[in-house]
Amino acid sequence: MPPSVAPSTPRSARGFPRSSLTRSSTLPAVRERWFGATGRRVPAIALEGTVDVGGALLVETLDDNAPLRAAHAAGRPVVVHAADAAGVTRALARPEVSCVLVTDPALLELDLPELTYG
Repeated sequence: MPPSVAPSTPRSARGFPRSSLTRSSTLPAVRERWFGATGRRVPAIALEGTVDVGGALLVETLDDNAPLRAAHAAGRPVVVHAADAAGVTRALARPEVSCVLVTDPALLELDLPELTYG
């Protein structure tokens, strides 16, 4: 496109204005994951008792991989309990995990990209 005809608003490859592709800073950033093969999405981190985890494999630790892999292969959701930021990031690093349940509301505000990538 010649410079004289180029649009004044920066656009993405699909033609949308770049500003329309960014998330509004006023919207809460709730990361969601699939709840197994149920077709339902749940928050990646949730306070215990706020999400229906019926039918899920509930685990306290990630020490044994076999049950996690078996549940994931069967489409069964995997829910992990975590007490600290390190436990949350460890659990969410596993693709089998649908949701991490916490009791401390401060853990809902974790900056996961910062914790993961620095």
